[in-house]
Amino acid sequence: MIQEGFTCSFAVLRKSGKLGAKLAVGAVLFLFVQNIVGVSIASAFGLLLGSITGGPAAQRLIRKYNLKSSVQGEERAEEAKTFPLTERKFFDSVLLMLFAAFIGSYISALLQLTGLNFPYYVGCLFGGALIRNLADMFHKELRR
Repeated sequence: MIQEGFTCSFAVLRKSGKLGAKLAVGAVLFLFVQNIVGVSIASAFGLLLGSITGGPAAQRLIRKYNLKSSVQGEERAEEAKTFPLTERKFFDSVLLMLFAAFIGSYISALLQLTGLNFPYYVGCLFGGALIRNLADMFHKELRR
């Protein structure tokens, strides 16, 4: 529900003067701070909980099913190659993320039409997945 948006009135804000304007600006700034802190805490908790439970669970499954790696030494060395970060690569990566967010905005709007309540970032995730899969389909390397 977007009830909070309907309680905002520029007429009331004008009557409150400079102090009201300062309060409004401060409230908007703290909305961003609140979101950043909330996401940071959730991310840290998710990473911590995932690493605490994921490692032992994976190890138990590996032992239970006696799993072995099918990749041999030389192939592993090939996977372990590092790619140095240059200004051009960084710029290209930022552009790709912005493009994924741009596409994701439209996907998010389409998802809202379903009547289900999806978080905004879900559309952006689909945008990134779409770019990745199109690059694979057309044999374009996203990492140079």
